[in-house]
Amino acid sequence: MAHVTIKLKRGFRSLRKKEEMAVLRAAIARVNQGELVRIVEFSVMSNHVHLIVEAENSGDLSKGMASLNTGLGLNRLWD
Repeated sequence: MAHVTIKLKRGFRSLRKKEEMAVLRAAIARVNQGELVRIVEFSVMSNHVHLIVEAENSGDLSKGMASLNTGLGLNRLWD
């Protein structure tokens, strides 16, 4: 099990807004459907997210988090 933090750069909207929360929840659900990692808990702050993640090894954790970051879709929401 690992604690992972994803932090935004300055100047972005709060992650706690309704649309942003929906995007985050959808991305987490999608990642949890795969076989690399399982996000068991998460906490959303205004500019970062804390995740408790289960993975078999560090390679799977890295790939799973890369998949989450790539698939977040916040750029589409904010463009």
